[in-house]
Amino acid sequence: MLTWQPYENGVTLGDRGNEGGQIIRDEMHPVGGRITLEQDCLRAPHAITAVVYGWLMHTRFIADEPTAVLEYTKMQASMTDIIQLIGEDGIPADLDAMDAAINRFIESYP
Repeated sequence: MLTWQPYENGVTLGDRGNEGGQIIRDEMHPVGGRITLEQDCLRAPHAITAVVYGWLMHTRFIADEPTAVLEYTKMQASMTDIIQLIGEDGIPADLDAMDAAINRFIESYP
């Protein structure tokens, strides 16, 4: 079974992320997803950016680290549900199910 693993073998940890913060967690799913947690960002103390390649890019801003870490874990699990809808050809068999899953994700993690 394919699982989450450190993005680029962890070399991005400590780098600046998309939101101007220091990357403290950065993982990828081999089917096509990435989730990054930054601290000391330009707009907020913490940011989580979730990407399902070709389908979703969503960023959240969070005030404190314990909440950010908890939300990162929850978002990652929800992203796994979305990624599992993608077929081997990179296209979901059921586009309506994919659309619904993405909408649920965005609503669940404003």
